[in-house]
Amino acid sequence: MQKKGNVLERRPWMSLLLILSATLIYPSILGASEPCTEAMKFDPYRWLETDSPQRREWVRQQNAKTLKKIRDSRYYKSVGKTVLNQMDRPFDISILSLENGEIVVLRNQGVGQPQVLVRRFATRQDSEFQRPRELEHQLRKLESEAKPTQPRQPLANETVLFSSHDISKAGTVNFTRAVLSPNRDFAIVFASEKGSIDDYNAYVFDLKTNKRVPVELKVGWARIAWQSPTRFYFLNSLETANGATPLRIFDLVSQKTETVDQKLSIQFSFVDAYIQYEEKAVTLRDSKGRSLELKDLEIEDIVSQFDSSVILKLSGIQGFGSAVEVNFDAPNEVRTVVPERSNRVLSKVTKVGEQWAAFSYYGENQYADIFGPNGQIQIAIKAPPSSTINWVKWDSKKENLLVGLTSQVASGRTAKFLVKENRFENPNLEQEMLTADGLQFESRIEFATSQDGTRLPVRITFKKGIALDGTNPSLIYGYGGFSSQGYFYPWFVPMDFQFLKRGGVIVTPILRGDNNFGPDWHKQGTFERKQNVFDDFTAAAELLTSLKISRPDRIAVEGWSNGGLGVAATSLQKPLAFGLIISGAGVQDMLRKEALDPRFSNGWTYEYGDSRKARDAKYLSQYSPVKQAELGRNPPVILLINGTHDSRVNSAHTYKLKAALDDRYGNLNNIHFLSVKNAGHWMTSNMIQDRIGWRSETFIWTFIYEYFGI
Repeated sequence: MQKKGNVLERRPWMSLLLILSATLIYPSILGASEPCTEAMKFDPYRWLETDSPQRREWVRQQNAKTLKKIRDSRYYKSVGKTVLNQMDRPFDISILSLENGEIVVLRNQGVGQPQVLVRRFATRQDSEFQRPRELEHQLRKLESEAKPTQPRQPLANETVLFSSHDISKAGTVNFTRAVLSPNRDFAIVFASEKGSIDDYNAYVFDLKTNKRVPVELKVGWARIAWQSPTRFYFLNSLETANGATPLRIFDLVSQKTETVDQKLSIQFSFVDAYIQYEEKAVTLRDSKGRSLELKDLEIEDIVSQFDSSVILKLSGIQGFGSAVEVNFDAPNEVRTVVPERSNRVLSKVTKVGEQWAAFSYYGENQYADIFGPNGQIQIAIKAPPSSTINWVKWDSKKENLLVGLTSQVASGRTAKFLVKENRFENPNLEQEMLTADGLQFESRIEFATSQDGTRLPVRITFKKGIALDGTNPSLIYGYGGFSSQGYFYPWFVPMDFQFLKRGGVIVTPILRGDNNFGPDWHKQGTFERKQNVFDDFTAAAELLTSLKISRPDRIAVEGWSNGGLGVAATSLQKPLAFGLIISGAGVQDMLRKEALDPRFSNGWTYEYGDSRKARDAKYLSQYSPVKQAELGRNPPVILLINGTHDSRVNSAHTYKLKAALDDRYGNLNNIHFLSVKNAGHWMTSNMIQDRIGWRSETFIWTFIYEYFGI
C-alpha cells in the first residue's frame, strides 16, 4: 500500500481475476475455506471488475462529467500554473561515481522534459542545471497534451547516454532510479511505465562502450541483488502468475536470464549485501562471494554496508526496532549499534563520522540520537515541535552538529546543534521554521478523543493572524494502517503550503493503524478493530468544530490507498461530520479484495482479514464502502479518484464504489469520479508520472479550491 506525498507503505502489484458474468453471488471466490452466508448478496457491479469496451465507455462518460466541472472552474488555470511552478524543478535522481573522476547522473529535467542518463566529470554544481521556466508556454503545451517541449541541450562536458524519450515520447515512461554494477562497468536504469510502482522496466548500459545492451527486463519493485559483479537476482514481473513473482538471475556477460530454485528467496537492499533465505538457513551474502549465516535475528532491512561490516535493522523483541552490526570477517560477533527502546520507534540509522545516528519517534515527538561504539547514547536531539529531522552531520570542526530540518512551510533548512550545551544554537528556531515567503504560521498540537476514549494527537497548522471563527477551510489528511508513520510528522508539500498561504488549515491526526506509538497502536487499527480508524478520523473533524476552527461543511478529508478506504468508510458512516471527501485509489470493496488484489497476500489479509472466512466477512461488510453505499445515509460531496493503470490497488474498487453510490444517491449530483488515463498508484508524483502527475495534482486542487471558494 502507498500513500500520497513522502509518507509510506510497503510494496506490490496485482493480476485481475477475470469474471465474465455480472450475475454472480457476492463474493464467489474459488477455494473459499468457509461459506460466507452473511456476504452472499447479489453484486450488480461485478462487470466493472473486468476490462471491456463497456467498462471503458462507462469510465469515459463518468470522467467527462467531472472533467467538465473542473475545467469550467474559475480556479483551473491559476491552480495549473501554481502546480506547474512547484513541480517544474530539475533535480538529480541518482549520482553514481566512477573510478576516474567521472560520474553517471540520472536527471529529472522538469515537467514535460525527458529524464536523461548522462556521463560527465564531476566539476559542475547542480545549480548550473537549472533552466528557465516558461510557465504559460508549458501550461498550454501540457494542457493540450501536445508534444513535449524541446529537451534542454546537454552541457559541453557531458554525454547523454539514454533518454526516457528513447522509449516513449508520450510521457508515460519515467526513469526513477539508476545503479552501477559492483565492477562499475554497467549502469542499470529502472523505469516506471504508466505510473507502476510495482513493476519496472530495467535497461542495461555498458559503460565501456556507452551503448545500451539489447535487453529489457521486467523487475519487481526496482530491486536487484548482486550475486557477483556481473550477475544479479531479480523478481521477474513478466512471469507473474497466481500471485507469485518468480526469482531469476540475469547475466550481464551472456545477456541471458537463468532460472533459480524457487525454494530460495532474497531480501533485497540498497547496498551490495543481501539476505538469502533457504529452507533451513538465513545467509547474508554480497557480490564478492562472501557469506555469513544469520541466526535468531528478526531482520527488517539492511541499513548500510562498509566493506565487510553490515548494519541490520531488526524488528526488536517488542517491535520498536533496533540495529546491530555484523561482519563477514567476524562470523560469531553481533554488536548492538542501537538498542531497542520502548519509548522510541526506530525509523532509520545512518553513519555520522565514527558514530551512528538513530532517527526515531514516539507520539508527537521526534528524535535523532547519536550512539557511540558501545551502543550508548552520546548526544540526544529532540526535533523542534514544528519540524522533522532529515539528516545529521558534524560541522567542519567536528565540534557541533548540523541538522537538516523540514516543516510544513519550509524545506531544506539547516540548524546548528551545540553539543556541549545540548541545544540548538538559534533560540528562535521554532519561529524560523514556521516563517516562509514573509509570512508566519502556527502549528499547534491538540488532542481529540475517539469514541472509545482514546486520546489522539492532532497537528493543526495555519497562517498566523487568520480569524479562527469556525468557518476556516480545513483539510484533514490520514492513512491509518500498515504500521506507517501517517501524515502527522511535518513534511513540506508545496501545494499544502499554497493552501496555507490562502488561509486554509492543514490537519494531521495520529490515527490507529499507524505505528506512531509502537506496534500495539498499529494493531488497534487492524482486522475487526479497523473501526477505530474511522472513529479517529471523525474525532479529528469534531475537534475542529469544538475548537471553533471550522465546521463540518468547511472540513475536507483526504486519504490515499488504505487512507482512501479510510476516508470513504468514515464519510459513509458519519456523513454529517465532513463537507468534502477525496478518496484516492482506495480499497473500496472489502468483500472482493482477495479476487481483485491476489498478488498482495490475497488482498492484504495480514492487515484486514480474509473475506472468504465467515468471521472476517462479517466485520468487513460492516465498513466496506461498496457495501455501506446501500445503507441510505446521504453522503457529503465526494471525489473518487484513481489511475487507470494502478499497479497496487485494482481500479475496479473505485469503479464499483462510484456505481454503487450513483445507484443510491445519483440524484444528489455530489458524487464525482475521475480515473486518470495512464496513471498509477502514485498518480500525483512528478518523478513517477511527470506531466500526468502535474495534471492529476491540478485536478485535485482545483476541486478543493472550487469547493471552498478560496
